[in-house]
Amino acid sequence: RDQSVLLVGCCNGLICILLDEQDLYLWNPCTRQSRKLSDPGFTGNSRSFNFYGFGYNESNNDYNVVLGSISSVERKIEVVIYSLKTDSWSMIDNFPTCLPWLETGAFVSGKLHWAVSSCVCDCDARVVSLDLVRLEYGEVRLPGCVEDASVLTLGVLGKCLCVSILYCDQPNVIWKKNVGLWVMMEYGVVES
Repeated sequence: RDQSVLLVGCCNGLICILLDEQDLYLWNPCTRQSRKLSDPGFTGNSRSFNFYGFGYNESNNDYNVVLGSISSVERKIEVVIYSLKTDSWSMIDNFPTCLPWLETGAFVSGKLHWAVSSCVCDCDARVVSLDLVRLEYGEVRLPGCVEDASVLTLGVLGKCLCVSILYCDQPNVIWKKNVGLWVMMEYGVVES
């Protein structure tokens, strides 16, 4: 049977995947063991956009999965976090009022990161972070070169946060596109 698979993230050899847009699994390919995560207590509907993240909390030796759901009608954002240690979900309040560009976040320096834009203007590109230890949101400043970006994609290069940037002079003309790559060599220092 055909199944859709989304790689949510990988950390220390564990992989988090989403099957058929509904079931989250943690999988260890070395031991071939997997665990289906329990139901988070809320489900998005066909008019919701869900976003995800997977990372490791060093302070309590725990793996966390983050699931956010944004209602397209009310623009209401709900975010829950899963603890592998307790096999349970809990709510996280106060996600910044913005829209993630992609479904998955990047895990760097103990924080999950999502490229986002404000609800008002799609060109207001920024990166929102979630500290897995303190469960607090922050923002990572981006260099000026992303101001004219059409699309941002976050990733991890080595142990550094990176952003691939697609610039489109004329969106309908494929050969008029340029790509840039920005790597933050020292976390939190934009100039690096």
